Amino acid sequence: MEALEFLRTNVQDGASDNAPLREGKGSVYDGGIRVPSALWWPGHTRPGTSSVFVTAQDVLPTLLQAVGMSETIPSGLDGVGRWREILEGENTAGQGARPPDFRVQGLGGVALIRSPWKLVVPSPPPFGDPKPELYEIYQDPEEKRD
Repeated sequence: MEALEFLRTNVQDGASDNAPLREGKGSVYDGGIRVPSALWWPGHTRPGTSSVFVTAQDVLPTLLQAVGMSETIPSGLDGVGRWREILEGENTAGQGARPPDFRVQGLGGVALIRSPWKLVVPSPPPFGDPKPELYEIYQDPEEKRD
């Protein structure tokens, strides 16, 4: 039985256990899209944690802000600079208190995130239509209450 569970985890959950978050890598649930990051820059950062929502699109403008080159951020980028938010640990940058809308496509469906809501539209199974799911991601990070 252990071998079957190992096989299921590797195939179905992307070879990851991201408990307490739901599912694993490649999924559109938070176990598949939340990724921890580490930042170390002596003299510029201090120990701490931040729960600021940063997407892959935000990395370039954030790094440009960090090195004092905000004016060189190309216009028309999908991402926004989050450097001040990361340092202060709160959502304070140009978009107000709400992170930008975000779309994720992965194994099993599509997720649309408009903070604090996340709409998951699962891929259709062999028979029947998928039922969309809606989660309040800050109050229900484990995505248990649709």
